[in-house]
Amino acid sequence: MKVLLFTDRMQSGGAETHIAALARGLRETGVQAAVASEGGKMADALEREGIAQYRIPSIGRSPAQMLACRRAVRRIAEDGGFTVLHAHARLPALAIRGCRSWRGAPAPVVTVHAAFRAFPALSRMCYWGEKTIAVSEDLRADVCDRFGVPAEVVSVIPNGVDCRSFSPPPHDPPPRTILFASRLDNDCSLGAELLCRLAPTLAERFPGLQITIAGGGSALERLRGLAKNNPCVRFAGYVSDMPRLYRSHRIFVGVSRAAIEAAACGCAVVLCGNEGYAGLMTPQNPIPSLSNFTCRGESLPDADALEADLCRLLADDDLRLRISVSNRDWMLREYDAGRMVDRTLRFYRSLPQGV
Repeated sequence: MKVLLFTDRMQSGGAETHIAALARGLRETGVQAAVASEGGKMADALEREGIAQYRIPSIGRSPAQMLACRRAVRRIAEDGGFTVLHAHARLPALAIRGCRSWRGAPAPVVTVHAAFRAFPALSRMCYWGEKTIAVSEDLRADVCDRFGVPAEVVSVIPNGVDCRSFSPPPHDPPPRTILFASRLDNDCSLGAELLCRLAPTLAERFPGLQITIAGGGSALERLRGLAKNNPCVRFAGYVSDMPRLYRSHRIFVGVSRAAIEAAACGCAVVLCGNEGYAGLMTPQNPIPSLSNFTCRGESLPDADALEADLCRLLADDDLRLRISVSNRDWMLREYDAGRMVDRTLRFYRSLPQGV
């Protein structure tokens, strides 16, 4: 089996991290895996590890860009003898449509990482592969309900985290440390904004408090402005060694893949994002897992709710420790990368005509 993982770029983000984990895991099982993308920091890192990277033209919405990208992927797939083409974004999925007619007849697979809006005309253009993977139950329902994909061809395979790399520190990090990590654009930085606004009150109640905001994006300067009079808030920018960053904090505020990674590293997690607020992450409340911990469908965050949950954790270290330990065990059982890779391999082998 030879698998080509295909996306638009490999710079940063949850979907890109998922692709990198899958590529590494497939290689460990003996599968020949490669990645096709425009490139980026993650592509460079994988290349240094010996996982082949194919640079393709920028994929855009214009017919000329789509055609150029499709030709490039077809050439890579045919020359490399890939038996599975696995697209991880909407436009790359469209670019592999009809690939069964290419030399070698590779099997097309699409993973759905996020919900998106689509007008009727665009909905008809979307392509979901011969079989589809969704990273959460709500995305599976969305693909079936809004795009008419038959339920029997959509499998749910949650994100996987390498729990060997994302593991707790040997000693407790400094007390009263809070981390937020995300792309800092207006559509995903609400948690960081609330932390900046709450910082003076929290710092007064909990002396020695340290809040770290990691990531970059269009909202960064606005957030810096909110925090300019808050010495307890620092901005870390883009961080390449995320496990080390998680291990140096006791509490994490955020959603989605970052929340899973933080839990695997022993942080107590408060699920707070632009799409909703679910409060303390615990295995006793599995509902947030149905949306890949994005909190889609939950009530929107507000400062009062976030402050209350943070105060509970900052004031009660035993509670924080119990939550941290139970969440780490939960990640090992359900969200380890090895489990995700095994399920994906079984999925590949179930494709029509086999691979």
